Amino acid sequence: MHELLPSSLDFFIMLSSTSGIIGNPGQANYAAGNTFQNGLAHYRRRKGLKATSIDLSAVAGIGYLAENSAAYEQRKTLMKMTIKEDEIHHIFLAAIEGIIKGDQEMPPQITTGIIGGEVLRSLLPVAPWANDSKFILLRKADGLSGSSGGGDTAMRDAFLVSESIAEAAVIVEMALTGRLAKALFINSEDIDITKPLHSYGGMFSNPPNRLIFHPCTDKRYTVDSLIAVEVRNWVMKEIKSDISILDILSPMPISQLAHKIAEDSKLLPASFRAEVLETKVAGAEVIEG
Repeated sequence: MHELLPSSLDFFIMLSSTSGIIGNPGQANYAAGNTFQNGLAHYRRRKGLKATSIDLSAVAGIGYLAENSAAYEQRKTLMKMTIKEDEIHHIFLAAIEGIIKGDQEMPPQITTGIIGGEVLRSLLPVAPWANDSKFILLRKADGLSGSSGGGDTAMRDAFLVSESIAEAAVIVEMALTGRLAKALFINSEDIDITKPLHSYGGMFSNPPNRLIFHPCTDKRYTVDSLIAVEVRNWVMKEIKSDISILDILSPMPISQLAHKIAEDSKLLPASFRAEVLETKVAGAEVIEG
């Protein structure tokens, strides 16, 4: 395809795999093939041609993993690295457009599923690849999924004793704003819960300096897909709520996002979710009436 297709393509997208990054026992040939795709994407870009290689992790909800879910329920390592169908669509559309974060060029290689911080550190005892030296920065990263000790414990304790979805949503809201403020180096008091997460940003210098900011040389550090992954990971780990990255990056206000997270939480009694469902049904009936 590289040799036969014209040079004036709008896009050239290859679906690769994270196995080319982390390796997979017994599948060296598969890993090599995926690594070749990544190399080809970089080669084409250096030649001024269009190319993006997307390293996909295991896909949850559809395909082989969904059809054989019973066999993979105990494989926690794999399940921590899954990506959803709608997230693949989002990444693929961005690769077609060739632009991310407004005006930046899409890099030639996108790797999904390898989450840093606490999640990656938790895989060290069971996944030898997690100890690879190329992941050292990811292992040290904290971000929104970083270890916060008693803070998360106190938040979850308060969440568990909530007497309603509304009360639980307020707790999630406070935790979200606190972690967002920490990740973006801004005061939590400056976060407006009526605005979406992606409307906020902090400053970082190049090279990054987390202590001193220089308004003339620093760049904006905004809530992008990387931070969205950290948010999603933290929500799944601490609140047992499965929301998508698209929800996090959507125009949904923080208060509404917190309510959605609380509604979907598996930690709260089923009766809470039943009440929410009844309220929605009643509201729909009123609208139809």
